[in-house]
Amino acid sequence: MRVICSNEGIVSNFELLELLRQRTREPGISPRYPQPHDPFPTELQCYDALENTLAGCQDRSRLSNLLVAFESIGLTSAECLNLMNLKPTCNVEMYLIIDAYEERLALEEVEDLLRVIAELA
Repeated sequence: MRVICSNEGIVSNFELLELLRQRTREPGISPRYPQPHDPFPTELQCYDALENTLAGCQDRSRLSNLLVAFESIGLTSAECLNLMNLKPTCNVEMYLIIDAYEERLALEEVEDLLRVIAELA
């Protein structure tokens, strides 16, 4: 495997699972690039682990809508990634994910954000 561009950006669990689906030749998924060899055992283990998480039931359109909702709040890309991957359900989990939580977000914004995450993630 060749590194085409290092430090291109961050990858969500869903995006990694999509890539691993291509590598494992899951039926109905065709690879976007040539597959020089069979998947490594670590790739298969990662695939199995991610398939049993929230990433296994997410889809691209819902995550795109979620990112649009995050733009209005002014979250960092790392915070958006953690919100997509972890899908917090209460204020305490939001507090752990968002830096300077109390200073940056009002209580109404947090409740709206939790509602949007529950609907879209």
